[in-house]
Amino acid sequence: MKIKTNNKAVAEIVGSVLLLAIAVAVFSVIYAQVLSDPGPSPETYVTLVGKMESKDGITTVAFENRRGETLGNDTNIILKIGGSYGFTKSVTIEELNAYYSSSNNFLENGWNIGDKIHPLSIFSSEFGNLKDVAVDATIVDKKSNSIVFWGRLQEGYEVPPFGRGGIWH
Repeated sequence: MKIKTNNKAVAEIVGSVLLLAIAVAVFSVIYAQVLSDPGPSPETYVTLVGKMESKDGITTVAFENRRGETLGNDTNIILKIGGSYGFTKSVTIEELNAYYSSSNNFLENGWNIGDKIHPLSIFSSEFGNLKDVAVDATIVDKKSNSIVFWGRLQEGYEVPPFGRGGIWH
């Protein structure tokens, strides 16, 4: 086949258009991937202090929001009493607000700075004195889906995995 004089450089133009189309497609895919990233998830910055408090000879759990953001009503407090094989209790700020509402509404708008809570007060009939019992706590902020507090509040007795101990014959 013979190239006519009026069709010179047709192959070069078609090749350039194809290369340009490929480059635009590649940059479009990369651009769409980068801009579709929602970015980092929101984080909660808060300083919580957890401790064991004794009043009238009864030892119980207390938490105080010392610094940072207000934690929402859906914040979940999980307590393990007696180690991994003991009891696990979970309570939200909303449940504590409903419990405390008879006396005061300090948790009405969430857990603010300076607020001190006693999460086991709801379960006071189930738990007496927690003296010398291992107590672990985890506090989860649902809004940011992050753990804002985790640790052991008190060393002590842990429920053994099988039975209550003793000598087996």
